[in-house]
Amino acid sequence: MIGWQRAGRRASVACTLLLAACQGNVIVDTPPSDLPPPPPFTKNCVSEGRYVFAAASGPGPGPASMPPLGVLRSRLVSINLDVVIAAAAPGDPVRLNLFDDICFDATLERFDRSGPPDYQVWVGSIPGDQFSTVALAFGNGAFYGTVNSPSAAPRANEVSLAGDPVYTIYEFDIRKQPLP
Repeated sequence: MIGWQRAGRRASVACTLLLAACQGNVIVDTPPSDLPPPPPFTKNCVSEGRYVFAAASGPGPGPASMPPLGVLRSRLVSINLDVVIAAAAPGDPVRLNLFDDICFDATLERFDRSGPPDYQVWVGSIPGDQFSTVALAFGNGAFYGTVNSPSAAPRANEVSLAGDPVYTIYEFDIRKQPLP
């Protein structure tokens, strides 16, 4: 990587960390009355494995921070990447403990490569939840994840950097997301 690319990447990371410092471990919005409860599978952590996420402390909300649109709640975590990497064969489970009341297993379907050669995407689904998708992307010290389930709609979840090594799990009401 040449010098100007490295400097641009550092600036991008610095901006991300600065914005992430404005996020906290809070319930952002009271769930709307028409939001159904999480589906029953969200209380099924049955795998023998360890949790992917561990509670973490980190940056609190800044005075000028605005939560992303449609966020119902968030949680600061660290990532147990060895748990994700160990689930390397199709059908291997990982335990996703998104929030205290939302925990379930997802099973690996395949590993994909994305971007630079050292980036991988763990692609799986939630057993018994047809059309669900779980994508956990990692490499070069970075991690990002999404969990989508039609039976949990209009809820969706995302894991993104809050400030290395702390990440934020967001629960969204997708009805409040802007259309692309």
